[in-house]
Amino acid sequence: MLQVHVVASMPCYSPTNVDQQRGHGVFDRSIQGLQALNAVGYGQPGTGLQLDLVYNPNGIFLAPPQSKLEVSSSQGLSFIPLPAHL
Repeated sequence: MLQVHVVASMPCYSPTNVDQQRGHGVFDRSIQGLQALNAVGYGQPGTGLQLDLVYNPNGIFLAPPQSKLEVSSSQGLSFIPLPAHL
């Protein structure tokens, strides 16, 4: 079986911020896509199917440290059934 490493860009965990940056409804479609990938094993421990989210903030500044982003993103996306390590 072919295994593809998926890297997805997500500007924020907030629907409002994502839709302002990318367009109306993009957040919901992005989450649906992530859930579909998750349903077939991407981002699930032990599957070998790697799914990474890349944070790209809106504006002229550097992103905070990855450890801080992981915590805030996990908290912000807690209402969505995604793997805990995203």
